Parts: sequence; C-alpha cells; structure tokens
Amino acid sequence: MLDLILKEGRIFLGQEEGWMKGDLALKGDKIALIAPEISRPARQTLSVKGRVVAPGLIDVHAHDEIELLKTGTTRPKLAQGVTTVICGNCGLGFFPLVPEKKELLQDYNKGLFDLEGVNLDWLDLAGFLKRIEKKQPAINAGFLVGHGALRTAVMGFTRQKADQGHLEKMKEHLEKSLAQGALGMSTGLLYPPGSYADQEEIEYLARVLREHDALYVTHMRSYSREVLQCLQENLDLARQTGVRLQISHFGFSGKPNWGGAEEAVEMIRRARSEGIDVDLDQYPYQAESTLISALLPGFALADGMETLLQKLKKSAPFRREIIQSLEDDFPEGDNLMRAAGPENVVINSSSSAAAADYIGKSIACIARARNMGVGEVLLDLILKSRGEMTVIIFSLSPEDVKKLIAAPEVLVGSDGISGPLNPHPRLWGTFPRILGHYVREERCLTLSQALAKMTVLPAKKFGLQKRGQLKEGWQADLMIFDPEIIEDRACYENPQQPPRGIYGVWVNGQQVLENGVVQDGIRPGRVPV
Repeated sequence: MLDLILKEGRIFLGQEEGWMKGDLALKGDKIALIAPEISRPARQTLSVKGRVVAPGLIDVHAHDEIELLKTGTTRPKLAQGVTTVICGNCGLGFFPLVPEKKELLQDYNKGLFDLEGVNLDWLDLAGFLKRIEKKQPAINAGFLVGHGALRTAVMGFTRQKADQGHLEKMKEHLEKSLAQGALGMSTGLLYPPGSYADQEEIEYLARVLREHDALYVTHMRSYSREVLQCLQENLDLARQTGVRLQISHFGFSGKPNWGGAEEAVEMIRRARSEGIDVDLDQYPYQAESTLISALLPGFALADGMETLLQKLKKSAPFRREIIQSLEDDFPEGDNLMRAAGPENVVINSSSSAAAADYIGKSIACIARARNMGVGEVLLDLILKSRGEMTVIIFSLSPEDVKKLIAAPEVLVGSDGISGPLNPHPRLWGTFPRILGHYVREERCLTLSQALAKMTVLPAKKFGLQKRGQLKEGWQADLMIFDPEIIEDRACYENPQQPPRGIYGVWVNGQQVLENGVVQDGIRPGRVPV
C-alpha cells in the first residue's frame, strides 16, 4: 500500500522535462509513482488541484549549523519549502577542532553564531555530525569545511604566510573532513584569518579539492571596487587547478560599483564554454549583512577578537590607526563602510544588552546623536558588544540584483543567519521572494527557470544523490505551493514573518509543514545529505 497520493497537481519535472498534470505517490522515504492518475490504495490522499508540486528547495548558502546543533530544526527554511541546506559557508565552521585552539575557534565564530550553551566537544566533522544527529534534524544538511576553521586549527590567527608544513597539515585535516562526508571547502577571504591566506595557499588547497572532485566555494576578497578582478582571479584559479567553483552571494557593493551584472554573467558563460565548472549564487535583496568586525581593516583582527578588544581599550595609537584607515580603501579586501556610506550601515542584531539601544540605527545616526566620528562610534560599538553584533548594509543595485536573478548560472542561497532576534529578512523570505515578486510580479524569469535554480541545478552542483527532481525511486523531498499567492512577508522592520502560499513540505517522505505551519515533532532530516 502507498503511504500518500497527491492528486491532480501541477507537477514540475524539470526545466527540460517540463510539467505534467497528475498524481504523485510516496511510499516510505521515496517517490513511488508519478502518473496522470494513480488509483492504487493509499493510507492518505490529498487533493492539490491547481497547486504546484515541486522538488524540495535547496539553499546552497546557509549558516544553519548551530541552529541544527541546538534544536535540530530550521523553521525559517522549512517554512519556505527548503528541504536541504548547505552549511559551512564563508570560511566559517566548527571543524576541524584542535583542543589547544578551541578558544580561538569559538572567538572566530561567536560574532555570527549564538554559542550560548554550546560545548565544542568534538574534533572533526564526524563528531560534529553525531551531535546534530542526537537532535534528530528536521531538514537535510550538507557541510563544507570552513577554511577559516582549517587555518585556525593549524596556524591560529597569525598573519604569517603558510609554509609547506602548515599546508600539509591543512591538507591532512581537509582530506579527513572530505572522507567524513564534507562536500568541499569554503573560504571567507574578507574575514581574518582567511584574509591572511595568499593565493599560493588557496591554490594548494584547491588542488587537494580537485583530487577528490570536491567543490571550492568562496566569499571573495572584494565585492566592491575589485569585484570583477576577484571574479577573474577565481576563474583563473579554476582554470589552473581544475577545481569546481562556486562563488558566494555575488553582487556589486557600493553605488560606484553598480552596473556590472551583465559583464559578470558573460565572464561566467565564457568560462563555462571553456569547460570550467563555475556558478554564482545570490539572494534577492538590495542589502547585505555581516559581522560588525568585517567593517575593520584586516590588520585589526590579527590574533583574534579578544586581542582586538584589549588593544582598543589600552592603545590610543592603535585606535587612531584603525580610524585613519577607515577614510581610505583598504589595501586588502573591502572597506564596506566607505563603499556604502555610514548612513547605509545599520545595526540589526547583538547578543549584548549593552548594545541593545542601537538596534535599527545607522552608524551615521549614532555618530550624530553622540557627536562623535563614525570611526570612534564603530570601535565603541565593537567594545560594547564584544564584537557580537551584525550589521545590515544597504549597498546593492536593484537592477544588478534583477539581472543576476534572471541568469541560469546564478543559483539561490539565502545567506540567512539563524539565531539573531532581528535577522536580515533573507532568512525567512529568500525563496518565496523570488517565486512571488521576481517571477510573478517582475517577470524576470519563468517559474520553471526559478525552480530549476533552486532544485535540480544545485543538486547537480553539490553532488546530492537522488534529490533535486521528482523521479520515481528518488528521495521524497517536495513542496506544494500556489504560484498566484506565494509571497515573502519578512521585511527589515519585521523580519521573522513566514511566507504565504506554501501549503505542504515533505522531507524524506514525512510532512514537516502543513498549511503553512512547521510540524515541530517531525524529524526526518539526514546529515550529511
């Protein structure tokens, strides 16, 4: 007997395969049958007439690892129809863990993740996954090795060049993680200690990834004045090493840099015509979000956050050096506040009660209210929050966002951060925003094109087996929604609002969302996916 039959749906089979009107049946954790009509007996039958039946969505750029570790679930993603998340992006991560570097690894991650109550008592990906499995996850999750964690395990937060011994130790940790199920490695080349790595180090590790047919995912060194140069550098890296490449949350930060979307897409297409395996990913908003410490020049965070805090308290020359550097382009990486302007950098979350009064205010506004320079305000906020603060930066062009959304070479990643009380709305709204606003209202792309970017294309890119399409015998990850109603409701003022128009979500054959409500007790997810 079948477990479930979904009757008379608009079934999305794939961008090439097209659509069919008919029935889809589940048995256990698999799709059992897809046909114009299924008349076999089933334990449950649901009419989904007029609604789309699509594969479960895949968030290729997630930061859900600590939420999974703490609760086992990711309500914002399930509410959007996401059934698989890819974690470990931007070089951030929690493995490998070397006991004597444990505090540095916590220091590295705590600005972004809420680590309250989390005991880092594992050593590797296998140990980390065991902790998540104890929570019986509700969603599927794949993991990348964070280069920042990798470098911390071997070198701490030093700015020194990695020598051959360091590289060999990094290779050993990387290969162990890949053997334990990691899909590849990510870098966060804007953030220390990743920003301290030279191209020789990245190329060495890229060749290791290529040997294992694993993916290289990068937060580039620049998304503002050098964005196209950095894109070309990564394409050259992929050409030289043969590594498969994914470039994270692509965009053009700061108004002087707007207007490059068409050129970037053309660069990707030329590279792909040469046989280079490269894609971009993106979220559909005009604002970025990151750690407040990302506004600092790279030298400021040498030796970690605790060292920075002590030097800010004790060294007036050090403070002056940072403040002076904020007036100019940084020699390495992006000066995000200069690119966007301090009036467009808004405090959106902090775990510190001492910083709570500043939530929702721009750095320029705070500076005016306190009659201080923006540099002094920035350093004061970092001290008050101990670096545990995030900012939203309104810096992207609406036209560039639309052009990137329309390109099939651009996948969808929320870059959402679970945990903050006041997150960026992308955490709850990314996927329905594309399916509603950009498909139905803006008509930037068709529904088929949008779904392909969220399902079959990312499944192929990340090597997810028997996921990303509705096929008999494949895993029963799917969603049901109304394309005429679906819309995001999360906004900057009220970012934790679930979307409208999504009626059912199944993970491995079990329904985890019913009539828009996440079913908390249902935990069918798998790690690693």
